[in-house]
Amino acid sequence: MVGDITAVVLDIETANLDMDAEGLSFGNPDGWVVSCVGVHLMGTGQDYVYVRDYGPVMAQLLPTEPPYRVFPLAMLAMHMNGWLMRSLPLITHNGEGFDLPILAKSLPDGGAGCAKAVSGYADSGLHIDTCARLLSHTGLRIHLSDLCSTLLGSDPSDGKLMPAAEAPIAWSQGRYRQVIDYCIQDCVLTGRVWAAARSSEPFEVVGHKPGQKRKHRVSTEGMSWEPSGSTESE
Repeated sequence: MVGDITAVVLDIETANLDMDAEGLSFGNPDGWVVSCVGVHLMGTGQDYVYVRDYGPVMAQLLPTEPPYRVFPLAMLAMHMNGWLMRSLPLITHNGEGFDLPILAKSLPDGGAGCAKAVSGYADSGLHIDTCARLLSHTGLRIHLSDLCSTLLGSDPSDGKLMPAAEAPIAWSQGRYRQVIDYCIQDCVLTGRVWAAARSSEPFEVVGHKPGQKRKHRVSTEGMSWEPSGSTESE
């Protein structure tokens, strides 16, 4: 039985094939183009996918019914605004530095037209970026895969379906289902990591700084995994 949504977990994939050739950089949304957005609705077990190439994607998926609902990318803004109005927490891993600034751009500019929702989540304190919170607390950038290893253990389902760099290539080759499955997996893992961190004792995880890789003990004391505010209905 499907329960109520307790949090919305979001992750994006892009269609960009060559960062250097396209003049792209992490932390700057200019030039990035969203291919698909995965959303995992915690509390319900449901997954949504929003895709730019809706026609070709559905042509590939329809022979067998996918285990997620698929929408045109243009519908994401409406859904995000709805989740915000319901004061549902938005969970990402590096969403502040990558996913959300790109989604805030217009559809013709490679984004998803979600500027209002992105701004609303930032203003309300309902966005929880697990990467940003750990970076602020430890000074280290901690990868999702390392958090999975530390907090979720050796469950085989925690293995990544593909290297991150392969997703744009696979999308350009029309391997839409493979990329979508990978994107949804990241959403589910991010949600599981967040849930585990909320109830975890202090843990050790591999953190990264330029030119080095070392273990750093992360303490939950003074570190909140909860939303810092809520929205009010208009």
